Amino acid sequence: MLIDVRTEEEYEKGHHEESVNIPLDKMTNYQFDFPLDEKIVLYCFSGGRAGVAKHFLKGKGFTNVSLLNDTGAY
Repeated sequence: MLIDVRTEEEYEKGHHEESVNIPLDKMTNYQFDFPLDEKIVLYCFSGGRAGVAKHFLKGKGFTNVSLLNDTGAY
């Protein structure tokens, strides 16, 4: 699963075709309905928010979380 953690407005301006948008500021209330071992790749504009999201998801028990191109930058 490829997740864009940018805002909805940023996502609408352009995104990877296969991605889903789960803005970082909405992640705490998001209902994650996929397995804890599913491969998750995160990205944002510069990698900062993607890094925070990675830490958050690992804290929730997700085990296969990475950053796009190892930086999280779009």
